[in-house]
Amino acid sequence: MTDNSHRRGHPPRGQALRQAIGWLSAEGRHDPVAVEEACRRFDLSPVDEEFLIAESRRVMRDSARAATPHSELVRPGEEDERLTSEGVRILESWNVPRDPEVSIARARLLPGETTRWHYLVDTVERYLVVSGSGTVELGDRSPEAVGPGDVVVIPSETAQRIRCDGPEELVFYCVCTPRFQPSSYRDGKPPG
Repeated sequence: MTDNSHRRGHPPRGQALRQAIGWLSAEGRHDPVAVEEACRRFDLSPVDEEFLIAESRRVMRDSARAATPHSELVRPGEEDERLTSEGVRILESWNVPRDPEVSIARARLLPGETTRWHYLVDTVERYLVVSGSGTVELGDRSPEAVGPGDVVVIPSETAQRIRCDGPEELVFYCVCTPRFQPSSYRDGKPPG
């Protein structure tokens, strides 16, 4: 039996479902609100709606899996350490587009060195001090001494600088969420 429903102004069987899938893909959305809109927009049958819901869940699940980092061991080379304009030696330990949620960098200051005042936009930073001693300044807070094991939490748009006070270099890890991007870095203190 031939389906001639398209001659009466209805799309051929399955055509509405294909259009709905195409629309969701073009929108880049497979969330429940978008699926509900696609079902209405393309007037899907209950069977096609069930299929679209299941397919959208699969797409979202697969996307989440693809975004999850795979197990791996990363050993940054010391030769990749660089002196930044802010006055600190940085070795990017982990900062990759496939893991947009976090970046990790080792930072080093020699005795007597201080970073310039700076802040990050739309990024929370944490310092995990590994060795040495220093003083951290955050926003309007009084300077505070830091040493091995200390964690310093720095909200987005908070002015910061850190100084190495001891006879040994100050080594700490910078953990940024989301991952650090040069476009989020600002010199000085935030306006206001």
